[in-house]
Amino acid sequence: MIPVFSRVLARSIGLGLICLLTAGVAQAQLNSGSGILSGKEKLKVSRCGKDGGIVIAEVTVANGMWTLSTSGLTYSGSLLPADSKGRKFNASFDTSSRALLISTLTDWASDLCGASITNIRVEFRNSQLKVGKKLDKAKIILKIRATGQISGGEGKASYSLKLKGPFAGI
Repeated sequence: MIPVFSRVLARSIGLGLICLLTAGVAQAQLNSGSGILSGKEKLKVSRCGKDGGIVIAEVTVANGMWTLSTSGLTYSGSLLPADSKGRKFNASFDTSSRALLISTLTDWASDLCGASITNIRVEFRNSQLKVGKKLDKAKIILKIRATGQISGGEGKASYSLKLKGPFAGI
């Protein structure tokens, strides 16, 4: 028969080994990183049609902030954790980046419609950054809905951006 002290010691050692072994496979959490992501963007405007294309963007994350640069434009904002694993984040735009994005999309929609769009109301439906378990890949999703006045009537628009690619996270 094994003395009680030895059983308690054996359990403690066993528990300690399990903790050490699982610590090595713990989920990585994103602190900072960068990558070149690619994907597609699409703009749909009611009564006017749709347009889209390929996007290549450089993404940088550091200290709870993000920056995305593409086609000579740079957007930035903050990240808030969206899961307990530290790999999914809700992204918000800072004031100037939000204004730049809305202006860029309004110009694009106006060109698509061949008419000026006014009284624009914008709703950010989804804006997320997700990184892989090993912090070696990332995915960005952005979805926006908007309404505005086009030639005396109200029109609706939607914009989506989906990017993914290699990422070097720390």
